[in-house]
Amino acid sequence: MELEVALKSALTFEKRIRDLYIEAVAGTDDSAGKKIFQDLAEDEQNHVAYLERVHPY
Repeated sequence: MELEVALKSALTFEKRIRDLYIEAVAGTDDSAGKKIFQDLAEDEQNHVAYLERVHPY
């Protein structure tokens, strides 16, 4: 797999997982659960930002 393809695949995956966590925040009433899912979504967004810096499209 070429580097560009790998980076695009990783970016797509990170965005999907981030969005899944964002949906989980909206889907739970438990405050501790919301906090965990929000933290995870922020971590994934950091990954997205990093990948976009490494190889802007």
